[in-house]
Order: sequence, then structure tokens, then C-alpha cells
Amino acid sequence: MIRTIVAPHEADNGRYRFSIKGPPIHCGEHASNSIALIFHELATNAVKYGALREEEGHIVIDWRREDGNLILHWIEHGGPPIEMAPETLNFGSTLVQNTVTRRFNGTLDCEWPREGMIATITIPIERLSV
Repeated sequence: MIRTIVAPHEADNGRYRFSIKGPPIHCGEHASNSIALIFHELATNAVKYGALREEEGHIVIDWRREDGNLILHWIEHGGPPIEMAPETLNFGSTLVQNTVTRRFNGTLDCEWPREGMIATITIPIERLSV
């Protein structure tokens, strides 16, 4: 599902801009829609502000199960250097934050190293069944 969501942002030259890795995870219909929304918004923000603004930009998406949770990472490389974390959240970032925390009762932690934004999303596995 994630590969399908980010496919419109792949480079035309055959070079993959996304590295995607993780075990199969079953999601219910509503959870699938919410996960799709999260990754669509992260990709949109990467196009506007992050790694996908640059031709050599690359994003690593990985996930794993740990202690009853799904841990997702979105790691950007090769975009414009980050000088500082944003002071306010834009619409897409607010939508991601609210979806993770309210829909899934999870957490979203973002880091802003100079090389690119890193988001870590933690979602209780039982919240994915609906």
C-alpha cells in the first residue's frame, strides 16, 4: 500500500526515491485509509519542503512490530539543508499529527537534523484492526 501511495513521487529516470521495508501488517479498512492519508501528507510535505524538492532526494520508510506497537520511520535525505525546526505546523503536518494521536491513539515524534526530517510514528497494533 505504501509503495502505491508514494509511486507518483518516484523519479522518471527509473531511480527509486523511496526505500521501503517492513513485515506485512494487516490493517482494517478504516485504518488503511488513515495510514494512506498519513503517508500521502508526508510525501506532499517532502515535495514542498523536504527531500523530494531535490533530484537526489531520497526517503527511507521502514516499520517493525515492537511490544504491541507498530513503529514506523520516515527518514529524509538529500533535500535542502534544514536550518531549524518549523515553528508552526502546516495543514498537512497538523493532519498527520491529529490522525496519529486521535485516530490511532499513537505518537508522532519529529526530529529536524540538517540532513532531513525524521518522523517516528508509534501506533498500538490493536488500533489497526478497524
